[in-house]
Amino acid sequence: MSRLGRARWATSLAIAVLLLVSLPAVALAASWSTQLTQNGSEAEHSALYDIACEPFTTSACVAVGKQTKGGTASTYAQYWNGSSWVNQTAAVPAGATASELQSASCLTQTSCSAAGSYTTKSGTFSLIESWNGTSWSQQTSPNPEGATVTKLRDVNCKLTTRCMAVGQSNAGGSWAVAILGNSGSWNLSSSVPKPAGAISSELTGAFCNSMSSCVAVGGYNTSATITWAMAAIWNGTAWTEQTIPKPAEAKESVLLDVSCSDASHCTAVGGYYNASSVQENFVVRWNGSSWTQQTSPVPVGSTNSVLQNVSCDDRYSCVAVGDWRNSGVWTPQAQRWDGASWSLDSVVVPVGSKEGILEGVSCRIKCLTAGWYTNSEGKDKTLGETRATPSWTQREIFIPAGTSTLGGIDCFGSTSCLAVGMSTFEIIGTARAYTGGVSWTETTFPTKPSGAAYTELDKSSCVSETTCFAVGQFVRSGVPKPYALRREGTTWTLYDPLPLPAGVSEAWLTDISCTSSSSCTAVGYYRPEAGQLRTYVVRWNGSSWSLQTSPNAAGAPTNFLKGVSCTSATACTAVGYADPVTAFTYAPLVEHWNGISWTIESSSLPSGATSGKLNGVSCTGASDCFAVGTASSVAYATRWKEGTWSTLNGSLPAVASLSDFKDVSCTSSTTCLAVGTYDTSANGKALAAAWDGSGWTVHYVPNPGSTTNSINGIDCLSSTSCRAVGSEDEANFALTFP
Repeated sequence: MSRLGRARWATSLAIAVLLLVSLPAVALAASWSTQLTQNGSEAEHSALYDIACEPFTTSACVAVGKQTKGGTASTYAQYWNGSSWVNQTAAVPAGATASELQSASCLTQTSCSAAGSYTTKSGTFSLIESWNGTSWSQQTSPNPEGATVTKLRDVNCKLTTRCMAVGQSNAGGSWAVAILGNSGSWNLSSSVPKPAGAISSELTGAFCNSMSSCVAVGGYNTSATITWAMAAIWNGTAWTEQTIPKPAEAKESVLLDVSCSDASHCTAVGGYYNASSVQENFVVRWNGSSWTQQTSPVPVGSTNSVLQNVSCDDRYSCVAVGDWRNSGVWTPQAQRWDGASWSLDSVVVPVGSKEGILEGVSCRIKCLTAGWYTNSEGKDKTLGETRATPSWTQREIFIPAGTSTLGGIDCFGSTSCLAVGMSTFEIIGTARAYTGGVSWTETTFPTKPSGAAYTELDKSSCVSETTCFAVGQFVRSGVPKPYALRREGTTWTLYDPLPLPAGVSEAWLTDISCTSSSSCTAVGYYRPEAGQLRTYVVRWNGSSWSLQTSPNAAGAPTNFLKGVSCTSATACTAVGYADPVTAFTYAPLVEHWNGISWTIESSSLPSGATSGKLNGVSCTGASDCFAVGTASSVAYATRWKEGTWSTLNGSLPAVASLSDFKDVSCTSSTTCLAVGTYDTSANGKALAAAWDGSGWTVHYVPNPGSTTNSINGIDCLSSTSCRAVGSEDEANFALTFP
């Protein structure tokens, strides 16, 4: 079949020091930088065709391709350890006269699969290799009966034992082929549909949301020179052809790669020829029921442009890479989807290079790409680039008259969030809530609790784009009372009164965590008598709230629960602090719900700390939680893993003598963002720090310009899509990351 864009090629030579030149015609901002990449020893040519990173980091990645030595092409791989590229020895099949790896997929640092092909005197055959953390080894892979040519173009793994590889085979013609991997054994899947009028077809990209839900894209030929884009979906048993829209007045089109954030949000990229026979970028998006074309810009001066690969970190954030041509020279390109539109990034290339292509991209905490370029001597060399670390952006939010504070936020999508807090005018407080994520709109509440002179919301929890809960407290006749709100679409429901222990009238709710619309846990504290505070927990079952019994620290007259995180109806962790000895000498308090009862878990303070509080918690599993707060006036973090808490402060940079983490959001056991405030000469500043599984990195956060700033709440949908809210002097503010 014909192929749009530049044919893939690969090479390697000694380590190449890359002098950079930016391409001002390409984009809006110089956000990519070239890496120092390896090249194979004594190789005449090398190239990288794809890159794959362990799902929750960009410090463990492999890039694959091929290199040529003595005129013979062979498989080639490199490993990225977070700071440099290192050559790997890829397996070369016995008897191969040529071999290459076209694609890679990693699920852990010690489990990667790569796919390609190799050639012997008998023909060209599918090639699958496995990385175990130490070495690459060839796996037995099938070829359709009677085929003399089978090439795999892409591989994607959902589990370490379950993968999908796609390509083309010449058995009975030249048709798309798919191979399923299961526990190290590979077998042909059911036949891929042949589009009407097709004389051949090929699949070039695949992505699996589960092993019963995969999407594959490619192209089919209706003549020897005409190609049209195709897509198919795997349901675990069979493939179903999907309809891909044809660009207006297009002469042909092809899709080269696909990436999904979930089964209803996939993006596929490639290229098409317009009516003037000029090649343009082709981008289509799957919404769960159909594909629609998206507008993708092309670099200024381009006569041909194609996108080779795409990586979507969530439904609102994708990065695509490829190449474009001007005056016969191919140049790398990259562009980014922000949830609303595609925009070009500026890409750098080595000085003196004749041309270059970006073939693969993987985005997690940051983006890494792999490709190749041709130097001034006509040698093809590997090319790697990184996209600048995402930064925080301040977003304007509605600021009511008087002092205003936002304390919590929860999102179901990067543009579907509920932020809550309060505003005061003189001494009267009024609860506030805002919906949005990028632009914000204040929501209209139901009538406030009867007789309430003061209302405040502290935290929120959303289970869908339309269903959210929020909790806080109000004051009636001088007595603080807990209350909760439920939002369905634009309709709010008020829950007052909430159940309290017998004889208790004063209580506060500080946080809520919902795992479904019928399972929420809210925590706080209540006052049984003067001088005492006790932990307070209530649970929502879909129709009513009930009181749960929660323990208190032995000998402590005051106990607070400040944060809660639930991963299921039978697994919740709540954190706070207690005062077991003297006033203002606090000890962290951690409690766990197992579906039957709440129990106190042992916790620890950083070495040398004499007092500590926990303010927020985020759990990624029933036995894996991160909690943050302050210890002896310095921000600290602790992790609960398999029943044991351990502090993580050893790698937390000291930002000031006074600092405090207010909240934390984790998307994996190795990816968390903690936020709060730190003090510089009595001026509070917004604080954010990222945990990558081994250490902390303090982020620069823009402060709105006032003297006192604090980030009070954060929610991350992925490692590169977070929303945070806080307060500055007399107003609230919102931040996005990146």
